[in-house]
Amino acid sequence: LTLGRTFTLGDWIRLNDAVEGRVVASTGRSRQILTVGNNVVVLPNSALAKLGLTNVSRPEETHLLQLTIRLKPTRTPSTIEEVITTALAGCNLIIKDPGPVVALKGIDANGIDADLYARVKDPMRMIRARNEIIDLLHRHCKAANLQFAPSVSSLLLVEQPRTPDFEHSGERRLV
Repeated sequence: LTLGRTFTLGDWIRLNDAVEGRVVASTGRSRQILTVGNNVVVLPNSALAKLGLTNVSRPEETHLLQLTIRLKPTRTPSTIEEVITTALAGCNLIIKDPGPVVALKGIDANGIDADLYARVKDPMRMIRARNEIIDLLHRHCKAANLQFAPSVSSLLLVEQPRTPDFEHSGERRLV
């Protein structure tokens, strides 16, 4: 770990066991990571050497934020893209250069799927930036009379079998 220089103090790292945070201390026996939840995780070097590690501070600390949304197809895809792009332009917590990208990725009778990509200055801003984007999307979509669509996985189409009308059946007369 010391010779490989995979990370240094101050770097933001993500481990395969889902621990993520800034390296705040390093000794010959362990590393300390400050998480987003303001907790210090102490990792013995022996355990750290066995885990996969991503240094998200290199080559630069900017971090990609991705968000997927689904809107009802009540307007043209280009109009939907324009509303989303306008909402992202109003976000103060994302980097403007390179600017955010809207990728329309699918359409069906129930919705238009879009992936939003934006960069934040550092991983500590991810949650606040995501919250700001969601708030702005809600406001802009409401103003443009766009509605969010249910996810494809939540749509359950069940064909109802035809049953005789109870009111007019022989069973009703018997009761």
